Amino acid sequence: MTAIPGLQGAGRPVRAVLLAAAFLAGVAMWSTGCAPAAVGAGASGTYKAGTDERTVGRQMDDSLLSAQVKSALIDDRYVEARHVDVDVYQGIVFLTGTAPDEEHRRRAAEVADAVVGVRKVVNDLHLGSLDLSHGVHDASLTAQVKAQLVGTEGLRSWNIDVDTVDAIVYLKGVVPSQKEADLAKAVASAVAGVRAVTSRLLVVAGE
Repeated sequence: MTAIPGLQGAGRPVRAVLLAAAFLAGVAMWSTGCAPAAVGAGASGTYKAGTDERTVGRQMDDSLLSAQVKSALIDDRYVEARHVDVDVYQGIVFLTGTAPDEEHRRRAAEVADAVVGVRKVVNDLHLGSLDLSHGVHDASLTAQVKAQLVGTEGLRSWNIDVDTVDAIVYLKGVVPSQKEADLAKAVASAVAGVRAVTSRLLVVAGE
């Protein structure tokens, strides 16, 4: 297998940027009480720490862990990191996006799992690649699902991250009850064009 064009040798600068971003996000959390719940390259959700079921300390840990996992994926010569989205909740790493084959898919999970502090890796990478038209369609579906979640009463939509790959919607984040998790999945499933919804939402009562 060959290295990713343009990324080999660039791992250290990118790592520095990612870790610095995570550090600054953590500082902002402690000083203001509000900050992103994850540092997301490609992550499409909007977060508000004030409504997150996790403690501020847990959010900081997850944010830093997300940056470390992304850095490790970029540094690995066999992982096509630019096609992998990383989200971390409660120390659990969620991978979405695409991988060219099963070997690359498995390698991404192995690299993520080797990062100190990772409790578990949920690997939702799709095999193959998607053309531009698929990407545009997925982005449109993501926007529509988000809009429906925001407009649903009784749902803390700010805590839910939405990613779409080949018209399959992935919901990630933390919610206070299974009822809310089920409601989010039902809302997303009702959006026209969505082929399936995979809910990775974690039910976490306020810590």
